[in-house]
Amino acid sequence: MRAQKILLAFSFIGLFLGSSVGFAADQTVRMLDQDNNAVEFVVVSLKKKGVDYSFEGNASAVMEQRDQAFQPFVLAVQAGTSVSFPNFDNFRHHVYSFSKAKRFEIKLYGGD
Repeated sequence: MRAQKILLAFSFIGLFLGSSVGFAADQTVRMLDQDNNAVEFVVVSLKKKGVDYSFEGNASAVMEQRDQAFQPFVLAVQAGTSVSFPNFDNFRHHVYSFSKAKRFEIKLYGGD
């Protein structure tokens, strides 16, 4: 589903853009598709203009195959993060991504 509109409704956010100190409060974000329907399981990233968010390190994350489903359902990771896909089901899985950002394919596998 392609999202065309983003409606950001901030109940309050105060941010001192000229310093490293920031304050924030609860906020509501709604992602709408081209038919104005809510899109679920969306990750929204807000970045301050002019700041280098380059990632350097050895971060890792885990996306489990359990009960024939991914757990967690959505996993947001920063570019450069290593992601493992352990399989806790008693049969093999095939995991793949056709994303333009990062295509990959893990053919039928069991265990780690």
